[in-house]
Amino acid sequence: MLGNTKTGAYMDANLQAHQLETGTSFGLLQQDYQNTSILASDTWLKWVWKELESLDVYMTFDSPALSLRCHHDALLIDLFMDLEVDQDNLLWLNWCRMFLQVFTVSDVTMADGRYIRQCIWDGFLIITETLID
Repeated sequence: MLGNTKTGAYMDANLQAHQLETGTSFGLLQQDYQNTSILASDTWLKWVWKELESLDVYMTFDSPALSLRCHHDALLIDLFMDLEVDQDNLLWLNWCRMFLQVFTVSDVTMADGRYIRQCIWDGFLIITETLID
C-alpha cells in the first residue's frame, strides 16, 4: 500500500488497473517499457513509467498477484511474451483478452486444458448464470 492517504490509494488503484490492463504477472513499474508499454493506455502513469526508465530509476510496487486457477496454469500475456510475439500481434491479443475478460490459460480452455472453449474461439464472452430460488 502506498500510505494511508487518498493520493496513495489513488496511485495504488491506478497501478493495479494498469497491471490488469497489461495482464502480466508483475507490476507496471517492474515491466520493461519497450516490451509492454504498447499494452497500457496513454495515462500520466505511463508517462512517469517511461521517464523513470529513461533516467534508469527503479521503483518497486508490491501489487497483488493475478491468481492462477490450477497447478499448470499461466497468464496469457506472459505466455505470448515468452513466445516473443511481435508488438502488433501482442496488442491485438491483449485487446481480445480484455474483450473476453480472461487472464489465464484455464480461462480459455476446457477443464482438461487441451482444447480452447468454443465460445472463446468464436469471440463470445463466457456468461455464467446463477440460479436463485
